[in-house]
Amino acid sequence: ELECAIKYAELAQHHDLPVTLFVSGNIVKSENSALKRLASMENVEVGGHTYNAFLPSSLHLLFDAIYGSYYGPRSYQRRDIRKTLDLLNSITPYPIESWRTHGYRSDGVTMDLLVESGIRFVSDLVDESGSIEEIRSGLFSLPINTPPDHEHLNHGYLHRDAIEQEQ
Repeated sequence: ELECAIKYAELAQHHDLPVTLFVSGNIVKSENSALKRLASMENVEVGGHTYNAFLPSSLHLLFDAIYGSYYGPRSYQRRDIRKTLDLLNSITPYPIESWRTHGYRSDGVTMDLLVESGIRFVSDLVDESGSIEEIRSGLFSLPINTPPDHEHLNHGYLHRDAIEQEQ
């Protein structure tokens, strides 16, 4: 997926378009050089994306039932955000200031922790109008104004054969 992101960023750069691409911190371990290349592009801002995004949904549902938050208790979310930021900041030439949670499932705890972590922009809404709103002191909701991949592309764990069978 990172090679596709680089091609996307190159196309955007060709048309003088800035882009923010949200990356899970765990990708730093497996795709370090490609991510450094992406982060060094002048038109690209790398934003953080939930480190433990791909835990089984049953665990997230259990977190929600027990703690009232899809991402778990405050201490767990704080570690997740910190781990992502530490890894991304180790390869980007600028501090990470933007964030998007997995599945747009952020809540008040998440927002408080993002502010605490120095995040200034969160993109957990899809809204073509792009209406910006301050949701916490110093934290702005900056909606995604292009079709997100989840709504338009099969990706992730699906094997090509499974995709072809769905069609």
